[in-house]
Amino acid sequence: MKKLYISIIVALLLTTHLSALAQDNSQTDKEKEQGKVKRIFIRGNQRIDEKTIKTWINTRRGDDYNIAKLDRDIRALFDTGYFEDVKVFVEDAPREGKIITFDLRDCRVIWDVIYEYNNSADEARIAEELDWQNLKLTKGDMYNPVKVRKAARVMGEILTREWKREARVSPYIESMNATEVVVTFRVRE
Repeated sequence: MKKLYISIIVALLLTTHLSALAQDNSQTDKEKEQGKVKRIFIRGNQRIDEKTIKTWINTRRGDDYNIAKLDRDIRALFDTGYFEDVKVFVEDAPREGKIITFDLRDCRVIWDVIYEYNNSADEARIAEELDWQNLKLTKGDMYNPVKVRKAARVMGEILTREWKREARVSPYIESMNATEVVVTFRVRE
């Protein structure tokens, strides 16, 4: 019976020791997998230079690879308001470490705003109301599809009130190039 207890204790100690070794090896593998940041690339940016973009992110060459830090970098780039889309690609460097690529898509800028109706009195009231609701759109503003839809809704409400009949305003967006759009508001009665 005593031999059985000793065998069980030895087996438990051996299992615990092997488990601890396996855990140490997995941590070492994870550390190797993480590695250092070897290179950072910025691509897709049209209007803002790479040097400026790199000041907005905290990940630096030589830092330990850190997913949480990359997540904060993505949020920081979105928070600038200059980018519609931010993606991060991570690949293994040829000799250990990571290569990080920030793939950006600039927010488009409004090149022009066209109103397709011919009543200057209505235009003045609409401009005043859009300005009051912070929905005024002008050349050079960042294109915001939500703001454009809200402006169209407000314009339709004003024209319906003024004309005493239903007016629907639809926004049409025409891309001039990769970074500029023309916004046209068309009125239908």
